[in-house]
This record gives sequence, C-alpha cells and structure tokens, in this order.
Amino acid sequence: MARQITYGEESREALLRGIDSLANAVRVTLGPKGRNVILGKTFGAPTITKDGVTVAREITLKDPIEMKEKKARVEDAMHATKAAVEEGIVAGGGVALLRASMTLATLTVDGDEQIGVNIIRRASEEPMRWIATNAGAEGAVVVENVREMRDDAGFNAQTGQYENLVHAGIIDPTKVVRSALQNAASVASLLLTTEAVVSQLAS
Repeated sequence: MARQITYGEESREALLRGIDSLANAVRVTLGPKGRNVILGKTFGAPTITKDGVTVAREITLKDPIEMKEKKARVEDAMHATKAAVEEGIVAGGGVALLRASMTLATLTVDGDEQIGVNIIRRASEEPMRWIATNAGAEGAVVVENVREMRDDAGFNAQTGQYENLVHAGIIDPTKVVRSALQNAASVASLLLTTEAVVSQLAS
C-alpha cells in the first residue's frame, strides 16, 4: 500500500533534483521486496511507495526541456523494470556477455558452425571493451582482468574500480541483454545475404 507524505516547496524541489538518482535506481528493478521510491506527480504532493512494482510516471519541472528529458528517463526506467520482472536481472557493464563468451570457449561444433561460435564469443566481449575504453581505461586489459574474476565482479566505469556490480547497482534486465544479442545476430545474418550496405564511413 502506498503512503502519501506532504512536503514543503523547498523539500519538493530537493526531491526533484534527485530524480536522476531515482531513474537510475528503478531503471532495472525495485527488487522482490520493493524499495522506498519517491514519486513526483503533476498534481498533489510527492508520494513514497513500497509495493515493489510502482515507478515514477510523471514528473513536474519548471523547465519544459528538462521536463521532457526527465520523463524520457522515467519511461526508459519503466520499460527496463518490466523487462526485469519478466526474465530477471544480470550484472551490467558487459559482465553477463563476457561470462557467456567464456562458456562458449568450451563449446565445440563441426565445420562452419565453429566459426559462428567464435564470432559470437568475440563479439560478446565488445560491450565491456568499449565501456572501459569510453571511460578512459584500456579495454583489452579490463576484459582480461574481469575474465579472471568470478560471478558478478566487473569494472565500474563510473569509479574506475573493480567490484561486484550487482551490489553496486549496475545491472541489466536479462531480457534486454538477450534481445540485444539476438538482434545483433539477426542483423549480421542479413548482412551476409545482402549484396550492398549503406553505411557512414569512419572519419
């Protein structure tokens, strides 16, 4: 059951300034037991809920451009939360795909299928490699370091530290990771049967 708490204007503004943290916290899941989540509404006072499924739907801000951006963030959070409820969560930061690629290293098939396995295994390392590179780290080194770790340990691009990413709140919906890999494979298959591709040349 949701409880409603009335705040003064100053407190309300402070709550709204923290909406980025809210969007990040609920972008994947509120957890099986639910979490206390602040909800900003277009009318009335903000509310705090602890029902495990409710996420912010509408946020009121003075700047219409900022309002549009924040609402888009919350919509992303809602979709990610729904995906997490459907299939669960995995460690983010490319850890789940890297662990999958390590499993593929032990898979042996015949003929051209082995080439396909090797391609997927190599491609599954790329998200982590690019996340690290974009954070100013050496992507190849990060991948090798995380490969030596276990379970949900990975590279936190925000802090530059290695830690348990699930405990740090860096998680992805399993459905999103799975769909991304399947869609990438679908596009790759299409390219193999296409005589021409329109692309932007790298600078």
